[in-house]
Amino acid sequence: MVQPVHDDDRTGSPGEKNPGAETADPHPGLTRFRSPAVNPWRRIAALNAGFLVALMGLVVMVGWFIHQETFLQVNSGFVAMVFNTALCFFLSGAALVLVNAGQPIAAIGLSGLSGALGFLVLLEYFPGVRLGLDDLLMTPYVTTMTPNPGRMAPDTAVCFVLACAVVWSVASPRLTRIRAWLSSTLSVVVLTLGCAVFSGYLTGSAYPYGWGHLTPMAVHTAAGFCVLGAGLLLTALDREWKGWRSVGLPVVSAALLVGAARGILRWLYPG
Repeated sequence: MVQPVHDDDRTGSPGEKNPGAETADPHPGLTRFRSPAVNPWRRIAALNAGFLVALMGLVVMVGWFIHQETFLQVNSGFVAMVFNTALCFFLSGAALVLVNAGQPIAAIGLSGLSGALGFLVLLEYFPGVRLGLDDLLMTPYVTTMTPNPGRMAPDTAVCFVLACAVVWSVASPRLTRIRAWLSSTLSVVVLTLGCAVFSGYLTGSAYPYGWGHLTPMAVHTAAGFCVLGAGLLLTALDREWKGWRSVGLPVVSAALLVGAARGILRWLYPG
């Protein structure tokens, strides 16, 4: 004879926790956000990356205020990091630190400001769009290799938008497999663009740090994206780490995206 099962029999006494209720997941296809990150070494490395990027942005902003051109240009013949770029680095680096410190709301807010500024700068590259962002916070007085004084390079703006998307993705309370793949892929794109431009400065190649006649990316901007992209990638992988095979698909996807973008840019800006 089947005995009726009472609620007390299923859940135990009121003061006891039901182990089965703790492990059951009503959404098995989703992965819970873990904060702090699971691996302490990856977390520490990501925190250091965010701190370094934020510090670089702060130093360059101070350089603009005190007219210290050494902070703005690594070489007098190179393009300077504009004030808005330094501000976005400070915001993005701080967001990376906060998301790894278990403060996702603050991280979303700071990265949102950086991503919004990058998106508005991209709009200014369309003909006839003038938003007045180039000299809103600082009058540009260093204009080497800059057809639009005070405006960050288009690839710089793209990287800040992608970095914002990564932070928003990893700061989500629940991280799906698609979000995990997307955040890792976009992190690799940021890292790849930074490394490509930086290598262009090292080798003297014309293309990697210039899109046709548009403003080129500064050399320390490229170095900053190398560090920021690595920190974002470590943060994204720490949310869905399954060994080094977790890196394979994002790397392949990012390589395809960057290769396609490079072909389109060569077609649009052959010079």
